[in-house]
Amino acid sequence: MKEIKSAFYLLLSLGMLAYAVPRLEVGRGLEPATLFGAAWISMALLLIAAHLRIVLRVDEAYGREQAPGQAPARARK
Repeated sequence: MKEIKSAFYLLLSLGMLAYAVPRLEVGRGLEPATLFGAAWISMALLLIAAHLRIVLRVDEAYGREQAPGQAPARARK
């Protein structure tokens, strides 16, 4: 259920980004409109990455690699 909800929000976020990017004024120097557009796009990409992580079940993939009671593989030396 969690993955379905995140997949819906992922598609909604991608649609919102596709709709807004052509309308944002980016690339005209350090004007307030450019800074707002860059910040807005950055936040939208962060939101998309978070939902994509849930949909792809990245946390579950890392959980299968380690035995109970051990540190994560990337923390072991």
